[in-house]
Amino acid sequence: EDENSDIRAKAIKEAVEIKEEIIANAKQEAERIIVRAQERAELESRKVYNQLKDEIMELALQLVGIILKREVKKEDHYNYIKEKVQELKL
Repeated sequence: EDENSDIRAKAIKEAVEIKEEIIANAKQEAERIIVRAQERAELESRKVYNQLKDEIMELALQLVGIILKREVKKEDHYNYIKEKVQELKL
């Protein structure tokens, strides 16, 4: 009977060790998954940020173009070109 008790105790001990190893491995894998997900989310966030930044820049340039077309008169344009030509002659 002592032998059976020893065998049972040893089996229980091994089962506990296996359980703890499985739990530790699962925690490590979960941590790796979380880290990868965070990295992907950060990468995606940067990608979206850069896309938005590019779109905003494009819209700003379009707006500047519209404003300049409305505010620059022909004579202003002519005077500017004339001034630059004068500068080139010097």
